Amino acid sequence: MEKFTNKDGYLLTAIMATLYSVAMHRNFIGNFLAVILMSSIIGGILMFLSKSKNFGKFLGITTLILSIISFLGNRNIEKLKKEVNAQKVKRINQTLKVLTYNSIINQKQTSEKTF
Repeated sequence: MEKFTNKDGYLLTAIMATLYSVAMHRNFIGNFLAVILMSSIIGGILMFLSKSKNFGKFLGITTLILSIISFLGNRNIEKLKKEVNAQKVKRINQTLKVLTYNSIINQKQTSEKTF
């Protein structure tokens, strides 16, 4: 197996940031820059604490890990939002049924009083 070089790390970073940004379907440039920035910060800290001075390696691996974790987290949040919205719609429909039923009863009572 070949050694993981700086060039490989930068290439992996670009590919993973692009894939993450495309997968999120929103604000491509913002997502791309956020992935690069966060990976650079964490990769820089790891490189500073390590004996190795291969920044591309740290950047590539950090981007890979952060992109996967972020994608899975965002996917779960989207599912939760859909479930919450579905529950809200169900509650609203139940409330409308009760209000409709109550208004029908009130109309019957007022029509009975007038006769």
